[in-house]
Amino acid sequence: MAILSTGLVISKDLLSKLENLESESERIYLNLGQRLSDLFKELERGFAESSQLISYFAAGQSGAEKLEEHSLVEEIITEAREVIEEAAVFFNEMQERDNVLFSSINEGIDHLSSLDGRIENIRDDSIEMELISLNAMTVALKAGLGGRAFSYITEELKKLSSRTIIYTEELTRSGASILKDFLEFRKLVGEIQAFQQRFFGDFQEKLNKCFDRYNMGVKQLAEMLFGVIEEAKAVKKPLYRIMEEVQLQDIIKQSLEHVLLSLKEFDLDPEAEYNDHLLDELSFVEKLPRLCQDLLDDISLKIRQSRDLFSTNLTDIRSTLRDVEEQRGAFLEYFTDRGENELEGGALEQMFAESVGVLKELLSGIDRSMTGKKAIGRDGNRIIENITVLKTGFENFFEIIDRFYAIEVASRIQVAKQEVLRDRTETVNEMTRLTSRIDDDVKEALRILKDALTKIYRIINRYSDKVEMEMSVVQETADCIKSSYDRLMFSKTTLADTLKNFSVYSERFLSLLDASEGDILHLGMLVKVISEVKDELADVQARAETLKREVLQDMGLQEWQIKDDKLQTMIERFTIFTHKKVAGELGGFEVEEGSLEGELTLF
Repeated sequence: MAILSTGLVISKDLLSKLENLESESERIYLNLGQRLSDLFKELERGFAESSQLISYFAAGQSGAEKLEEHSLVEEIITEAREVIEEAAVFFNEMQERDNVLFSSINEGIDHLSSLDGRIENIRDDSIEMELISLNAMTVALKAGLGGRAFSYITEELKKLSSRTIIYTEELTRSGASILKDFLEFRKLVGEIQAFQQRFFGDFQEKLNKCFDRYNMGVKQLAEMLFGVIEEAKAVKKPLYRIMEEVQLQDIIKQSLEHVLLSLKEFDLDPEAEYNDHLLDELSFVEKLPRLCQDLLDDISLKIRQSRDLFSTNLTDIRSTLRDVEEQRGAFLEYFTDRGENELEGGALEQMFAESVGVLKELLSGIDRSMTGKKAIGRDGNRIIENITVLKTGFENFFEIIDRFYAIEVASRIQVAKQEVLRDRTETVNEMTRLTSRIDDDVKEALRILKDALTKIYRIINRYSDKVEMEMSVVQETADCIKSSYDRLMFSKTTLADTLKNFSVYSERFLSLLDASEGDILHLGMLVKVISEVKDELADVQARAETLKREVLQDMGLQEWQIKDDKLQTMIERFTIFTHKKVAGELGGFEVEEGSLEGELTLF
């Protein structure tokens, strides 16, 4: 009986390749499955953190209903509004008090302006008194010895009149200087009053409008950023498609197990005798490589389809990432661009600057107002000192008036004693009249000065007390406004930094995505290995066919139909119906209907 002269075996190297192929494909698909799970978790975490970050600046926007109820900007602006509202009430009350004080100051100045007329009257009367003294002196000289005493009296009158004229000129200059100071003082008071009415009258409305525009701009930015998040969610669809495709790992694993199962049944005795059993064995080992090749074709097709699907969807993901990044860049430009448009494309920086500018203007206005008020107190005290000096000057005038009265009495005595002076009675009467008028004018001037001094002193003191009281409140208010200013600056800086670093996709998400792309590249290597295995199986198949032909020829047969059920028994362990069907077609037998694919492993 003839026996085989050669054997057919599956090399250990080939089996090792298939086992490595099985483990490597499982590793790649499982890695992809795990990374996809991590990608989804990281994606959701990024969406949640981004939404929360946005709502930190602008609450109540779409996508942030369950997040912060009050945003940073809204909180800061609300606090600033409260501070400004309290400041407005205080400044309005302060302005009402100031109006009363300013009115009193103006009345005091108007009252003091009548002093100039009194001084002018004294000067005119003194000049007239000097003329009378000159006339009386002429009469006294003509009277000879009888007019000598009268001549002496008139000489004193002339000197006193000249002194009075000089003194009134000094008082006139002092009064004019004081009046000038008062007019400048009134101008200062008027400027401060006008400034306060103009500035404190509309700053609250102006600032509220700025706050509204800034808040609106921040909210609009938040809506746009929430739009970015919605756009970013587009990566979910391709990720889901990849996730679904990863489920094929179980089918690929089962398919490779079928190949290994088949090849492990490849067992041909190299010394087997030529008989029907040998032909059955040769027919069996002839069909196994073809079956494995068909199975490997199916595996290769699935891996290539997975690779292509993964690549296509990763390309879609990368495209979405680029679109989102472009939008993020546009929003950065929106925030930092100092364009003229208030709400469209680039005015948030300008709106912020406007709000901050009004706050700075308010602080500057408060400082200017209080500096002016300090100047009012300082200048008012200087005027009080000058009025006091002028009052003393008028009080000193009474010495001159007393001298006038003494001269008038002495003159009247001489006129009565000297016959030659009897006709000078009218001159003495005129002296009396002028002295009385000067006395009245000096007294009235003193009254004016005393009244003005009393009123202005009281006003300035009250005003100074008010300013001292207001200073602490104003300082506290200014500190609150400064705090609002600083917090608004903080919101701008924080928002700017946040926008510069804003990203829906975290670094870990991008890292996981890169790793997933690396796994997909490895799928191509699996296809290459499958091709190599198929080539080796084709060689085994060719040798099996050649050997079978030799045996058939030696046994005088043309063909052989396999008689045993070894192939049928083997495929009963297959878990995929299509694989059983392929084996049935190769073996020429029917297989029972079953599942087209094995059950999927869900990650």
